[in-house]
Amino acid sequence: MSRFPALIALMAAVSSPALAQDWLRPGQTVTGELTTSDPTLDDGSHYDCFVVPTRQGQRLQIDQTSEAFDSYLTIGGGICEALIDPESDDDGGGGLNSRLIHVGRSVSLTIRVNSLEAAKTGAYRLSVTEISGATPTQGN
Repeated sequence: MSRFPALIALMAAVSSPALAQDWLRPGQTVTGELTTSDPTLDDGSHYDCFVVPTRQGQRLQIDQTSEAFDSYLTIGGGICEALIDPESDDDGGGGLNSRLIHVGRSVSLTIRVNSLEAAKTGAYRLSVTEISGATPTQGN
């Protein structure tokens, strides 16, 4: 298990710019921009990628906001282009903003910042916050 974050870092270091993933730490906020030069998913939407190290049981709140487009946030393991066990959110942060809660598993978490609609670009804000409290229950 301890080789997993090193493998992600190695893959990002030797891959093309389209596969680049920036590292964030809990407590950080980044202001970014989706542009037409960013990679696209099959639906034609542009995305940026970030990786956050996590600890077992650590609760993280991930928020993506934008005034330029409808935010679509996806998290999971592995590399951004092929997330393992992905979770996603469209409007959980209120309005057109996205929010996900993640409980750490001692491996890195990959975050894909995306727009809900194809070809939408513009500025966004991504924040990763460590939160306390009971673990949320899963299921609908």
